[in-house]
Formats: sequence, C-alpha cells, structure tokens
Amino acid sequence: MALPPKRLLVLIGIGLLLLAFLVGRWLIFGDDNGEAEDPQLVEIRQFQESGDVEGLAERVGRDDALVAGRAVEALGRVGSRSLRHIEAAMHDPRPRVREKAATAFARVARYDNARSLARMAAKDESPNVRAAAVSGLGKLAAFDEMDTILTAMDDPDLAVRRRAGRAARKIACAEVGYDPEASPAERRVAIERMRTHWKAEKDRAGQYWRMLYEKHPRLKDK
Repeated sequence: MALPPKRLLVLIGIGLLLLAFLVGRWLIFGDDNGEAEDPQLVEIRQFQESGDVEGLAERVGRDDALVAGRAVEALGRVGSRSLRHIEAAMHDPRPRVREKAATAFARVARYDNARSLARMAAKDESPNVRAAAVSGLGKLAAFDEMDTILTAMDDPDLAVRRRAGRAARKIACAEVGYDPEASPAERRVAIERMRTHWKAEKDRAGQYWRMLYEKHPRLKDK
C-alpha cells in the first residue's frame, strides 16, 4: 500500500535531516571509533588489563607518539611495578610522551620520591610537560619539593603558574592572594608571602602530610 504523498515527503525530510546531522557530526568530531579499532591501542588496553608491564614498556618505544603516550598512561594505571619504566619515559624526546609520563608518575610514586618530577617542573622545555609535572607535585602533596613549586608560580607559562598556585595552596594550606594572571611584580610579592609562610610552617605542614599518608596511603588518589 502506497504512502500518501505528504507523509512520504515528511519521512524523506526526516531522513535527510538525520543524514545531515550524521555527516555534520563526522566532520566535527571525526570517527569516534577510529582509535578503538587501532590494533596497537587495543593491544595496549589488553596489556593494561593483564598487568603486562614489559609489553607496555615496549610500546612506549614505538615511533607513534599517540601509541607511546597511551602506553605510558596504561603503565600509570598498572601501579608501582611500572615506576622504573615511567621514569624512563620522563626522558623521552617527545613532549607528549613526557607529559603523559609526568601524570603517570604521580599515580604510582610517593610524596617523598618526587625529585625527578620536580626536575621536570623546573627544567623541561615544554610548558605542557612543566604543567603536568607541577600538577603531579600537587597531587602527591610533595612538600619536600615546595621550592620548585614556588618557583613555578612565576613560570612564563600561565597554565604552569595556575597549577603551581593550586599545588602551593594545597600543600601549605594557605591563601596569600596569589593571582597567576597578575603582573610579574604582583605575582612575586604574593610568592614571597607564600615563601615566608612556608618557611615558618613547613615543619608543621610536613608532619601533617606524613600523618595523612600514614593513615591514607592512597591519599593522592582522592
């Protein structure tokens, strides 16, 4: 039985609208399933689920920075067994891999083992890597590395300064009126206020964070 012409036109119109929506979505977002179908990324997910640290470490050395970065992320999710491989990835020549390694390091390291992360925050040439490293110091509440965090509060890059400000406030449990978007002179005044506060309170703050870590070993995950 044939459909009435008006109803047929309505259905055709709906079909065209749906097609236009799908085409537009594809143009904007690309193929959402493309990464999931990449055999290397599927393999990385399988290695993560099985806890295959050596398999993931081998993938970090692949030429494809996306694959290498995903492998480093997976190492961070496997746990502390992967720490030495993550530390090796922190020296990778590719900024994307180093950035992922900084984040992964903060997932598996302890607050008192953050020196390599502090070096990245202070010296890495990539702002994205420095930002990830400073964020990791804050996540770990790495109070022994507070001098590096204070220095990063005056980093040339705004994202680094923002994350350093958050890390300093968290660790010092203090607000000193620091604005990462303020002028260099205003920032430095606030940084000196934080530095003075930290000099007076660092022993007490250190006791506080050690006590929290004793009671909650996975504090950095909260």
